[in-house]
Formats: sequence, structure tokens, C-alpha cells
Amino acid sequence: MISLPQLWLPIVLSAVFVYVASSLIHMVVKWHNPDYLSLPNEDEVRAAIRRMNPAPGQYVLPRITDMGQLKSPDVQKKFVEGPVGFLMLRKSGSPNMLPSLVQWFFYSLLVSLFAAYLSSRTLSLGTHYLKVFRVTGTVAFPATRRERSRRPSGWGSRGARR
Repeated sequence: MISLPQLWLPIVLSAVFVYVASSLIHMVVKWHNPDYLSLPNEDEVRAAIRRMNPAPGQYVLPRITDMGQLKSPDVQKKFVEGPVGFLMLRKSGSPNMLPSLVQWFFYSLLVSLFAAYLSSRTLSLGTHYLKVFRVTGTVAFPATRRERSRRPSGWGSRGARR
């Protein structure tokens, strides 16, 4: 069995690798650009939202508080008429990516720590590197995909129907 302190360098290096690779994928390859569409009348929509002055947060259209409301003809009509969606509003002002980037790095570090812990308990010193990658990858991959699972169904899906 390998002790966790012996794995500090692989833990840090894997977190740095994931951080740099994901940054390149998002900023150079622009992987998620096709996920976000723009409205043809964006200025009008922004003006309407600004007039309402809603607090930052996530909004649902149409909003129901109980699944029983789906039986109501009025609610069914709202879903048929549309729009149906999720609206996420942030505080106005220039975007600041630093807190999100720092959070992402520390999350990557935490995932690497858990993958190393599991590996240190299940693998012995001298295990073939492919087996090490299989174990750590099995732990790390689903954990780094956690953001996708937190999004509402259909959010940012490539080729999502309108």
C-alpha cells in the first residue's frame, strides 16, 4: 500500500494538467461556443428584463411549485404557448472569471486527491501504469463531469430541439 503523502506530486501535477487542458479546450478550441445561442432581439429582451429588475438567480418559465399544477389547463397552455426555459441572471457589471477559475483548480485538486486516495488503498507499489490510469480515471472522470449533471435537462445540449 502507498501512503497518501507519497502521492503529493502526482496529485498536484494531475490537477494542474486538468486545469491547463480544460482551459485550452474552452479558450482555444472553444468547445462550448455552439452550446450558447443568441436571441435575434437580444437588446429588447435585455431591456425588458432590466425594467423588471429581478434579483440575480435562476428562474424557470413557466414556474410551477407543485407537479399537480401540470394538470391545470392554464399551466398546460403556458407550456404549449412558450417560451419554456431556464433563465440565469447574474449581478450586473464586468464579468470576473478569477473566482470561478480558482474554484475549478481547487475542485480539480480535490478530485485528484480522492483519486490518489483510492489508488493508494487499492493498488500496490509497482503496479503497471495502465492499471493505475484505469483506476484513477474511473474515479476522476465522473467527478470532473459533475457540472453537466447539475444543469437542467437539455441545458446547452448540442443539437437541442427548440
